[in-house]
Formats: sequence, C-alpha cells, structure tokens
Amino acid sequence: MASAAAWRHMREEADQLAWLARELAAAAEASPEPLLRRLPSLPGDALEAEKRLTHAHGHLRAGYLQAMAARTSLRWRTPATGRMERFPGSDFRYDHAYDRQHAPQGLEVRLGNVFPHRTHAAQLCASGMSALHVALQALATLGDERPLFALASYFETHTLLKLSPYANRWRRPDDSAELAAAIAGGECGVALIEPVQYDWLQGDCDWDAILTALARSPRPPVLLLDSTLSGGCLRWASILSKLIDSPAPLVLCARSGLKLDQQGLELANLGVQEGWSSDAVLLARFSRAARAARVVSGCGVGWEQACQLAPSFVLHSACLGDYSRRIFASARRLREEVALSGELFAQTVLPAGGWDVPFVFYRLRDGGSDAYRQLAALLEAEARRRGLSWQMSGSFGFRSDRFETILPDEYGKFTPGGVLKVAAGCYQGARFEAILDLLNELASFDTLTQARQAWKAN
Repeated sequence: MASAAAWRHMREEADQLAWLARELAAAAEASPEPLLRRLPSLPGDALEAEKRLTHAHGHLRAGYLQAMAARTSLRWRTPATGRMERFPGSDFRYDHAYDRQHAPQGLEVRLGNVFPHRTHAAQLCASGMSALHVALQALATLGDERPLFALASYFETHTLLKLSPYANRWRRPDDSAELAAAIAGGECGVALIEPVQYDWLQGDCDWDAILTALARSPRPPVLLLDSTLSGGCLRWASILSKLIDSPAPLVLCARSGLKLDQQGLELANLGVQEGWSSDAVLLARFSRAARAARVVSGCGVGWEQACQLAPSFVLHSACLGDYSRRIFASARRLREEVALSGELFAQTVLPAGGWDVPFVFYRLRDGGSDAYRQLAALLEAEARRRGLSWQMSGSFGFRSDRFETILPDEYGKFTPGGVLKVAAGCYQGARFEAILDLLNELASFDTLTQARQAWKAN
C-alpha cells in the first residue's frame, strides 16, 4: 500500500512531465498537444501508476527527438557555405563549415558568469570525458612542465590521463594532505580534483588544506575540478567561489551534462567546461587551445545534438539545482532508511564530509564476483515478481530509480571489491517505497542463499 506521501510525489511527477512536455514542444516549435497526449492519467493501483509515469517520460523523450529530427535531418554535416541557421526556439543565427567545427553558441550563451569579478570562458563538449580531454590538451600548451596531481578515482579519468600529454608526469596522491604538500611546495602544475571521489569509500577533499596550500605556494597550480557528481549542490558552489578567489592562476570546472542538466532525459551527449581567471590573457590562451583541441579531436557538440539540447531547462542553473536536490533527497533516504540488520551486507557507504551524491553503494560481506552476479539476478527476479519496473543499468541521474552491481576490481585499484549501486530517481513514489521495502528485507538476511530461498517460497 503506497503512502499518501508517495501519491503526492507521483502527482508532482505527473505535473513535472506536463511542464517538460510544454518545454520540449516549445524547443521543437510545435504544438504541445501531441506530447501532452502521451501523458497518462494515474490509475488507483500505485505500482501501475508508476509504470505509466516511467513509460510517459520515455515517450515524451522519443516524441520530442522525432520532432526535432524532422528539422535537423535537412541540414548536411557539411552545409552550404554561408548558410545561416537559426537555433531552435530563438532568433540566434550562425553557420559553420562542417559538423566537427560546429561551436554550439546557441547553448554556450546559457553558461553565464556567476563570478563577475573574474574573467570567464565556457565551452561545451560531447561528454564529460571530452571536456576533461580538451582541457588536458590545452593545459599542456601553456608551458608549465610540472607534474599533474590527480586526487581523483574515476577509472576513465585515469585512462584519460594515461593517454594525455601528462602520461609520463602525473601521479595520484594518497590523500588531500599529500596534494596540499605538493601545492605548498610548488611541485604541482595542475591539480585535478573530484570533490567526492568516485571510489567505494567516497572520500572527499580537505578544501581548507588546499586553500591554505594555495596561499602558501610560491607557484600555485591550475585547478581542474570534475564536479559531475555534485550537480547543482549549493555546498559545491560555495567551495568553487573560494577556489576562484584563491591564488590559483586558472580554475577550470568540467562535468558531464548528460543527466542532471537534462532533467534525466538524456536528450544528447553533453560535457560542460568552464574557466575563471584574474588573468584574461592566460584564460584566452587556454580557451583558444581548448577550442582547437575540441575541433580536431571531434569532441564538440554537432548541430543535430545542439538542437536536441535546445529546451530551455538544459543548462539552466535553477533547473539543475532543483533536479539535483530532488535526486539527492531520494539518495539520502536510501542511505538512511535501509537497515543492515542481517549479515549479508557489510556496509552502506556514507560519503565523507556529509556530501550528497546521486546514488548509494552497498557492499556485500562476501564480495566475490560470483556473489555480485547472483545478487543482480536475484534483484531482477524479485523486482519482477513484485511488479516493480526497476531497471538495471549503469550511470545515475535518471527520473526513475535504477540499480547495477559492479564486480570486484572492475574499475581498477582504487575501487577494490564490488558494490551494489542504487541510483536514486527524482521523486519518491510507490516504486521507491517498494524498493526501500525490498532492500530492507534483503539486508535482513545473512546470506544470498537464505534470501533466494525465502523469496522463492513466496
């Protein structure tokens, strides 16, 4: 039986979908009625209502992308020279020689400078990894031969560094203290930092130590910050403000814009890169190099993808903040309301320093690869038996809840052991409450065998 609060959340999600339908239609310069007709009425059965909501946002996405494709498919990847094209939903017109060269100005103008006392530059890329890639390529042209220190654990970031101009001059410090010492001693040329580490401990950074080190350093480094997990977190905005006011000559912030910046709809791949500096000449040098790297490596946002990202909520700071807060609120409940009363799970990972993140890690006590494979199969079967539309997939930031199991050592030495990862959705409806019940029941067992036998008996 769904609670009154769950029904309220589902009605609010239905209202949100109606708002999204109107925003998507406006971007496609079409009547909203075809999209609004895709929205369901909510039946009396709570789990059936959840299924309809999940299907509805998928249908909204598909209908919008089909409508936009009817427009963008008429433009060649190498368009006629001088053909000015109007960006959807605006009077903004520009052209480009070929798709790889396209600079998505119609979207980049949305990235205004929230720190006007510093010079600001922004560019969009094909993904968060692309944003980091072009930043590393551009930084290598600035002439600083000192090493890069990466207080970062995401496995693809490590792969990227191994393929970058810093391949032979980067290292991963053990903690914030080691990074701070390198900064204070002038040894560090670039400090790449994840505010929350993407590892199974979800450690944070000691920002007070970093700020003190920057103030003491005879030659402060460039800061390159990956804020993908932080979304529109107000705490991160406060820290970023302090870093921008620090002696660092250049502060760069990169993130994936695929989920949280798009209300969970994944309209097109997107990476965001912004930079601030008190030295306008230095920032201009970096920006020219970064834009050149974006073009020659094909890391930009093409015309078709830019048009798909035309809805006004994309890259809108208030929308990002609101959506992030709702995701974080769901994740907090998953951390706080699942009691590990049995012996099956050893730990619910709590992000260090009280940070919010958009998912929750649970670690098995017996954490071998076979155990995590069995756990994934068990959860899929039990969710299906209970009538839950609970998908298994990677990533995070979707409108509805998802899960995956990550096998031991799958992501490298900074992520030893495996985890069950539950990605929170943006509202807490009947399915969310049922998932809480399922996880609490699972966490009351001592072994997977016990869980399988008990659920099979039902």
